Amino acid sequence: IALTSLGLLRDQASEQALSKVRAAAHASRYEIRRVGEDTVTAARLLASRATLARLVEEGNVLQLQLVLRRFCETAGLDACALFRDTGLVTAAGTAIPWDRAFDAASEQGEGFMIASRQRGPVGALVEIPGLAGGRVMTIRKLDDRLAAELSKQVGVEIHLLPVTDWLEFVEPAYRDMHSEALATGDIAVAPIPAREQFAASLPLFASTGEAIVLIEARLPAEQVAGAVSSFVRRLVLVTILLAAVALLASLLLARRIGAPLQA
Repeated sequence: IALTSLGLLRDQASEQALSKVRAAAHASRYEIRRVGEDTVTAARLLASRATLARLVEEGNVLQLQLVLRRFCETAGLDACALFRDTGLVTAAGTAIPWDRAFDAASEQGEGFMIASRQRGPVGALVEIPGLAGGRVMTIRKLDDRLAAELSKQVGVEIHLLPVTDWLEFVEPAYRDMHSEALATGDIAVAPIPAREQFAASLPLFASTGEAIVLIEARLPAEQVAGAVSSFVRRLVLVTILLAAVALLASLLLARRIGAPLQA
Protein backbone atom coordinates (compact mmCIF):
# COMPACT_ATOMS: atom_id res chain seq x y z
CA ILE A 1 0.00 0.00 0.00
CA ALA A 2 2.84 2.38 0.86
CA LEU A 3 4.64 1.79 -2.43
CA THR A 4 1.44 2.16 -4.45
CA SER A 5 0.55 5.37 -2.60
CA LEU A 6 4.02 6.75 -3.26
CA GLY A 7 3.73 6.09 -6.99
CA LEU A 8 0.28 7.65 -7.20
CA LEU A 9 1.47 10.68 -5.24
CA ARG A 10 4.40 11.27 -7.57
CA ASP A 11 2.11 11.03 -10.59
CA GLN A 12 -0.29 13.51 -9.04
CA ALA A 13 2.55 15.90 -8.17
CA SER A 14 3.78 15.75 -11.78
CA GLU A 15 0.30 16.54 -13.07
CA GLN A 16 0.04 19.50 -10.72
CA ALA A 17 3.45 20.76 -11.84
CA LEU A 18 2.41 20.57 -15.50
CA SER A 19 -0.84 22.35 -14.67
CA LYS A 20 1.14 25.09 -12.90
CA VAL A 21 3.44 25.80 -15.86
CA ARG A 22 0.45 25.66 -18.21
CA ALA A 23 -1.38 28.27 -16.12
CA ALA A 24 1.78 30.40 -15.87
CA ALA A 25 2.21 30.45 -19.66
CA HIS A 26 -1.42 31.49 -20.22
CA ALA A 27 -1.13 34.18 -17.53
CA SER A 28 2.05 35.50 -19.19
CA ARG A 29 0.32 35.73 -22.56
CA TYR A 30 -2.50 37.69 -20.95
CA GLU A 31 0.01 40.05 -19.31
CA ILE A 32 1.82 40.64 -22.62
CA ARG A 33 -1.47 41.55 -24.27
CA ARG A 34 -2.17 43.90 -21.36
CA VAL A 35 1.26 45.50 -21.91
CA GLY A 36 0.28 46.04 -25.55
CA GLU A 37 -2.96 47.73 -24.46
CA ASP A 38 -1.01 49.91 -22.02
CA THR A 39 1.30 50.91 -24.87
CA VAL A 40 -1.70 52.10 -26.90
CA THR A 41 -3.02 54.04 -23.90
CA ALA A 42 0.37 55.66 -23.39
CA ALA A 43 0.53 56.68 -27.07
CA ARG A 44 -2.91 58.29 -26.87
CA LEU A 45 -1.90 60.15 -23.73
CA LEU A 46 1.30 61.41 -25.36
CA ALA A 47 -0.52 62.47 -28.54
CA SER A 48 -3.07 64.46 -26.53
CA ARG A 49 -0.40 66.82 -25.20
CA ALA A 50 -0.75 70.21 -26.91
CA THR A 51 2.94 70.86 -26.23
CA LEU A 52 3.97 68.40 -28.94
CA ALA A 53 2.11 70.17 -31.74
CA ARG A 54 3.51 73.55 -30.65
CA LEU A 55 7.10 72.29 -30.49
CA VAL A 56 6.79 70.65 -33.91
CA GLU A 57 5.47 73.86 -35.44
CA GLU A 58 8.35 75.75 -33.82
CA GLY A 59 10.85 73.17 -35.07
CA ASN A 60 12.27 72.78 -31.55
CA VAL A 61 13.72 69.28 -31.91
CA LEU A 62 15.78 69.45 -28.72
CA GLN A 63 12.75 70.15 -26.51
CA LEU A 64 10.76 67.46 -28.35
CA GLN A 65 13.44 64.91 -27.61
CA LEU A 66 13.52 65.88 -23.93
CA VAL A 67 9.73 65.60 -23.67
CA LEU A 68 9.73 62.19 -25.33
CA ARG A 69 12.58 60.88 -23.17
CA ARG A 70 10.91 61.99 -19.96
CA PHE A 71 7.59 60.49 -21.03
CA CYS A 72 9.22 57.17 -21.98
CA GLU A 73 10.99 56.87 -18.64
CA THR A 74 7.87 57.75 -16.66
CA ALA A 75 5.63 55.33 -18.59
CA GLY A 76 8.18 52.49 -18.52
CA LEU A 77 8.47 52.38 -22.31
CA ASP A 78 11.53 51.38 -24.30
CA ALA A 79 11.15 53.92 -27.10
CA CYS A 80 9.04 56.91 -28.15
CA ALA A 81 9.09 58.65 -31.50
CA LEU A 82 7.36 61.52 -33.28
CA PHE A 83 6.67 61.50 -37.02
CA ARG A 84 5.48 64.08 -39.54
CA ASP A 85 3.85 62.21 -42.39
CA THR A 86 6.30 59.29 -42.79
CA GLY A 87 9.42 61.19 -41.73
CA LEU A 88 10.97 60.74 -38.32
CA VAL A 89 11.17 64.07 -36.48
CA THR A 90 12.82 62.82 -33.30
CA ALA A 91 12.95 59.75 -31.07
CA ALA A 92 14.02 58.76 -27.58
CA GLY A 93 15.01 55.44 -26.11
CA THR A 94 15.99 52.28 -27.98
CA ALA A 95 16.27 52.51 -31.76
CA ILE A 96 14.01 50.13 -33.70
CA PRO A 97 13.30 49.57 -37.42
CA TRP A 98 10.73 52.35 -37.79
CA ASP A 99 9.78 51.38 -41.34
CA ARG A 100 8.77 47.88 -40.19
CA ALA A 101 6.82 49.43 -37.34
CA PHE A 102 4.89 51.59 -39.82
CA ASP A 103 4.12 48.55 -41.98
CA ALA A 104 2.89 46.61 -38.94
CA ALA A 105 0.71 49.52 -37.80
CA SER A 106 -0.85 49.85 -41.26
CA GLU A 107 -1.80 46.15 -41.16
CA GLN A 108 -2.84 45.82 -37.51
CA GLY A 109 -4.16 49.24 -36.49
CA GLU A 110 -3.16 51.44 -33.56
CA GLY A 111 -1.67 48.56 -31.57
CA PHE A 112 0.76 46.27 -33.37
CA MET A 113 3.36 43.54 -32.89
CA ILE A 114 6.45 42.84 -34.98
CA ALA A 115 7.79 39.35 -35.63
CA SER A 116 11.60 39.52 -35.55
CA ARG A 117 14.74 37.98 -34.10
CA GLN A 118 14.63 40.75 -31.48
CA ARG A 119 11.38 39.35 -29.95
CA GLY A 120 8.86 41.91 -31.07
CA PRO A 121 8.49 44.64 -30.12
CA VAL A 122 4.89 45.64 -29.41
CA GLY A 123 3.92 49.21 -30.09
CA ALA A 124 1.26 51.78 -30.92
CA LEU A 125 0.93 54.50 -33.55
CA VAL A 126 -1.52 57.34 -32.81
CA GLU A 127 -2.28 60.57 -34.67
CA ILE A 128 -1.64 63.92 -32.95
CA PRO A 129 -4.82 66.03 -32.83
CA GLY A 130 -4.41 69.42 -34.47
CA LEU A 131 -1.17 68.53 -36.26
CA ALA A 132 -1.58 67.48 -39.88
CA GLY A 133 0.39 64.31 -40.55
CA GLY A 134 1.71 64.24 -36.99
CA ARG A 135 1.85 60.88 -35.22
CA VAL A 136 3.52 59.46 -32.13
CA MET A 137 4.76 55.91 -31.67
CA THR A 138 5.37 54.13 -28.37
CA ILE A 139 7.33 50.89 -28.12
CA ARG A 140 7.74 48.16 -25.51
CA LYS A 141 10.26 45.40 -26.17
CA LEU A 142 9.55 41.76 -25.36
CA ASP A 143 12.95 41.41 -23.74
CA ASP A 144 14.53 39.94 -20.61
CA ARG A 145 13.28 42.86 -18.51
CA LEU A 146 9.69 42.02 -19.37
CA ALA A 147 10.38 38.29 -18.85
CA ALA A 148 11.66 39.05 -15.35
CA GLU A 149 8.53 41.05 -14.59
CA LEU A 150 6.36 38.18 -15.82
CA SER A 151 8.32 35.66 -13.74
CA LYS A 152 7.71 37.73 -10.63
CA GLN A 153 4.00 38.06 -11.36
CA VAL A 154 3.20 34.42 -12.17
CA GLY A 155 5.67 32.82 -9.73
CA VAL A 156 7.32 30.67 -12.40
CA GLU A 157 10.48 31.27 -14.45
CA ILE A 158 9.44 32.79 -17.80
CA HIS A 159 11.51 33.10 -20.98
CA LEU A 160 10.48 34.91 -24.18
CA LEU A 161 11.94 33.35 -27.31
CA PRO A 162 11.76 34.71 -30.87
CA VAL A 163 9.83 32.56 -33.35
CA THR A 164 12.02 33.74 -36.22
CA ASP A 165 14.96 31.29 -36.39
CA TRP A 166 13.77 29.84 -33.08
CA LEU A 167 16.06 26.78 -33.29
CA GLU A 168 19.05 29.05 -32.67
CA PHE A 169 17.60 30.30 -29.39
CA VAL A 170 16.11 27.10 -27.90
CA GLU A 171 18.08 24.58 -25.86
CA PRO A 172 18.02 21.05 -27.37
CA ALA A 173 16.16 19.60 -24.37
CA TYR A 174 13.18 21.88 -25.06
CA ARG A 175 13.02 21.64 -28.85
CA ASP A 176 10.44 18.85 -29.08
CA MET A 177 8.09 20.76 -26.79
CA HIS A 178 8.44 23.99 -28.80
CA SER A 179 8.02 22.09 -32.06
CA GLU A 180 4.72 20.69 -30.81
CA ALA A 181 3.53 24.16 -29.75
CA LEU A 182 4.36 25.66 -33.15
CA ALA A 183 2.86 22.70 -35.01
CA THR A 184 -0.45 22.88 -33.15
CA GLY A 185 -0.52 26.63 -32.54
CA ASP A 186 -1.47 25.90 -28.94
CA ILE A 187 0.22 25.27 -25.62
CA ALA A 188 2.49 22.25 -25.12
CA VAL A 189 3.61 20.98 -21.70
CA ALA A 190 6.17 18.30 -20.87
CA PRO A 191 8.56 17.11 -18.17
CA ILE A 192 12.19 17.80 -19.07
CA PRO A 193 14.23 15.03 -17.35
CA ALA A 194 17.53 16.31 -18.74
CA ARG A 195 17.05 19.59 -16.86
CA GLU A 196 15.01 18.17 -13.97
CA GLN A 197 12.21 20.58 -14.81
CA PHE A 198 8.63 20.80 -15.95
CA ALA A 199 8.04 23.23 -18.83
CA ALA A 200 5.38 24.74 -21.06
CA SER A 201 5.56 26.47 -24.45
CA LEU A 202 2.87 28.83 -25.74
CA PRO A 203 3.13 30.86 -28.98
CA LEU A 204 1.92 34.46 -29.00
CA PHE A 205 0.25 35.60 -32.23
CA ALA A 206 -0.39 39.03 -33.70
CA SER A 207 -3.78 39.94 -35.17
CA THR A 208 -2.38 39.11 -38.62
CA GLY A 209 -1.77 35.50 -37.55
CA GLU A 210 2.01 35.88 -37.37
CA ALA A 211 3.71 34.19 -34.42
CA ILE A 212 5.64 36.81 -32.44
CA VAL A 213 7.31 34.99 -29.53
CA LEU A 214 7.30 31.66 -27.74
CA ILE A 215 6.40 31.96 -24.07
CA GLU A 216 8.41 29.36 -22.15
CA ALA A 217 7.54 28.58 -18.51
CA ARG A 218 9.91 26.48 -16.37
CA LEU A 219 9.37 24.90 -12.96
CA PRO A 220 12.24 23.06 -11.20
CA ALA A 221 11.37 19.49 -10.25
CA GLU A 222 12.85 20.06 -6.79
CA GLN A 223 9.95 22.36 -5.92
CA VAL A 224 7.57 19.48 -6.61
CA ALA A 225 9.82 16.96 -4.87
CA GLY A 226 9.86 19.07 -1.71
CA ALA A 227 6.14 18.61 -1.07
CA VAL A 228 6.31 14.92 -1.96
CA SER A 229 9.32 14.26 0.29
CA SER A 230 7.48 15.58 3.34
CA PHE A 231 4.63 13.15 2.77
CA VAL A 232 7.02 10.31 1.97
CA ARG A 233 8.78 10.70 5.32
CA ARG A 234 5.50 10.48 7.18
CA LEU A 235 4.38 7.57 5.05
CA VAL A 236 7.60 5.65 5.74
CA LEU A 237 7.27 6.33 9.47
CA VAL A 238 3.68 5.08 9.53
CA THR A 239 4.65 2.03 7.48
CA ILE A 240 7.46 1.11 9.88
CA LEU A 241 5.16 1.52 12.90
CA LEU A 242 2.44 -0.59 11.33
CA ALA A 243 4.97 -3.27 10.37
CA ALA A 244 6.32 -3.36 13.95
CA VAL A 245 2.82 -3.65 15.41
CA ALA A 246 1.95 -6.40 12.94
CA LEU A 247 5.14 -8.32 13.80
CA LEU A 248 4.52 -7.98 17.54
CA ALA A 249 0.92 -9.14 17.16
CA SER A 250 2.06 -12.13 15.10
CA LEU A 251 4.61 -13.16 17.73
CA LEU A 252 2.08 -12.90 20.54
CA LEU A 253 -0.50 -14.85 18.56
CA ALA A 254 2.04 -17.54 17.69
CA ARG A 255 3.07 -17.98 21.31
CA ARG A 256 -0.56 -18.12 22.43
CA ILE A 257 -1.32 -20.86 19.91
CA GLY A 258 2.00 -22.68 20.22
CA ALA A 259 2.11 -22.96 24.04
CA PRO A 260 -0.86 -25.40 24.39
CA LEU A 261 0.42 -27.43 21.48
CA GLN A 262 3.88 -27.69 23.10
CA ALA A 263 2.27 -28.72 26.46
